[in-house]
Amino acid sequence: MLHDDDTLEARLRAAILAYVAAHPQAADTADGIARWWLGTAAAPAVAVTCVLDRLVQEGRLVRTQGADGAVRYSRRPARPVRVP
Repeated sequence: MLHDDDTLEARLRAAILAYVAAHPQAADTADGIARWWLGTAAAPAVAVTCVLDRLVQEGRLVRTQGADGAVRYSRRPARPVRVP
């Protein structure tokens, strides 16, 4: 049986991946993602950040730091297909 944290993480993960699939150029901070991509105040910021960091580790997202110091997350760019 899944714990509530596991269910929340699975929901956040699915929602984030669906968002970047629909909006491949999207990039935002963890707070922006929680507010605009997920549209829910029910997800604690720490849970959103944990899921984002895990998706970065898996290579699904990239994390960049802007000149303003803000950390933003976005979809990992597609790798070009090599033609032999």
